Amino acid sequence: MTVAAGGPQIRLVHEAVDAERVGAVYGTVFETDPAEFRDTIYPRHGGYEDFTLVLAEQAGELLGFAYGYTGRRGQWFSDRVAEELPEVAGVWIGAHFEFVELAVLEQARGRGLGRRLHDTLLGTTTSDRALLSTWNEDRPAMHLYRSAGWKLLSDRFLGERALMGRTL
Repeated sequence: MTVAAGGPQIRLVHEAVDAERVGAVYGTVFETDPAEFRDTIYPRHGGYEDFTLVLAEQAGELLGFAYGYTGRRGQWFSDRVAEELPEVAGVWIGAHFEFVELAVLEQARGRGLGRRLHDTLLGTTTSDRALLSTWNEDRPAMHLYRSAGWKLLSDRFLGERALMGRTL
């Protein structure tokens, strides 16, 4: 599905496509070597239940993406939440939507693209709750999530990360 609204086009897919381009954006945005993400993490996530990827493209260039899937016990993230925050896990873990990544290239920021990716991705799930982790710092991602109704569940998840939840 493609949604044209002037500017970048939003494309929704249900498989881990465009690994090279998605990996390149991931590496640029998070200032890391994209190889492990592109070759290991992304394909594994693509095999999870209800995997959904949202791409933002303009003139053939990938400007950003977001993806998630149904979270279950036995998956790395869900198990870390259960280990570190058992009081949170009892309410939030299992059949939740795991909002895994949101990345927008710097030159495409400040125009609402991150919000469009976020809203499109969350609009695909039938789950009644969602979880994510992000840097526990004053960064644009934290502002976006708070303004979109996410609540802080822990400010010490995995050391320096914030764990956030949202009822849907």
